[in-house]
Parts: sequence; C-alpha cells; structure tokens
Amino acid sequence: MPPSGKLLYYRREELKTSDHRPVVAAVDIELIQADEDRRASVFNEAFQQIEPVNQSVVVYVDGKSTDEQLCQDFISTFEVGNPVLTRCFQSCFLVVFPEAWMAAKSLEFDSTVFNGSLMRVAEMNHNELINFNEHDNEISTISANQESTAISPTNHNAFPTSYSSDNLTLPTRPLTRPQSTPILKSSPTKEPLP
Repeated sequence: MPPSGKLLYYRREELKTSDHRPVVAAVDIELIQADEDRRASVFNEAFQQIEPVNQSVVVYVDGKSTDEQLCQDFISTFEVGNPVLTRCFQSCFLVVFPEAWMAAKSLEFDSTVFNGSLMRVAEMNHNELINFNEHDNEISTISANQESTAISPTNHNAFPTSYSSDNLTLPTRPLTRPQSTPILKSSPTKEPLP
C-alpha cells in the first residue's frame, strides 16, 4: 500500500483566453527509504541460488599439447554431455555446452588426473575477454583483475591468465577497444522543390 500524503496547498486558475486550467499543489508525503546494505545482502543471497548461465569451460592438461583427440577423450571419459563447440589451442581447449548444468558438472573434475597428467577445468566468466589470435591459436586475453592468478594445486577456484609448463607458456596481452563507435552518415539528397 503506498504511503498516504497530506495536502498542504491546492489552487486552480481559470484562464479567460484558454481552455487550459493550470493546477498547483503541494503535498507532504512520507517516504520509505530502503536499507542499501540489507538490500544488497538479500540480492547476493538470491543471486547465489540461481543456476549459473555460463556454458563455457577451459580445460588445461599439465604438460600435454592439446589436440582434438584429447578433447574428445575428455568429453567421452567424464560424460559431461555433448558440447556445441570445441576449440583446441596449444595449451588448452575451450568447450561450450548447450546447458549451464553441463558446464557446472565438468567443473567437478578440476584438479583430477587425466591421461596421467593434472587436469584443470575453469569456467569462462562474463567479464573475461578472449581474443583468439589466428597466428598462434592461443587464448591471449583474460580479464585484468585476475592477472596475478596462476594454476597451482592449492588454488582450485582461480581462472589462470598465464600457464607455464616445461617449455610452454600461455601469454596474456591487453585487448584494445575502440574509443568510439563510428556513425555512418548519409548525405542528404537535394531534390528540386515542386
């Protein structure tokens, strides 16, 4: 129920030269102000209960160069569902699933041994930017707030921005963005007036 108000002043004016009738009013209304900290807390609790919408994971296998066969072995061994897209890179492979629960299920296999090597599975977050470089086929950009994170057996929830193996390094580079969006302007056509 909306809060009720108290009318302090009301006046209507009759204009002789117009059919408009301007009205002026002053109303005293009691406002309800939300507690921002409590509201944020409730929002965060509700947000944690929602199923993640992310459907993409990146899989790293320590000391192995990835190929299509390794990706297919991962999918068939762990039975996480049929992906809609797989993409292999030098040090990892990207798997995109049709449903978020499939990606969440694949995260359960993080830090397990796969084909004799430590496997890391990390989700792709919305704020992470990926640039697929055609020359070196590596993931070249990941969000800047995670630059200090590296894969280690003790850091299971972190998404790596660089990964080093024996002689193999997955680099990160900043992704440049355009300063403005170009606007196409059409030149007006001049037509003779009738």
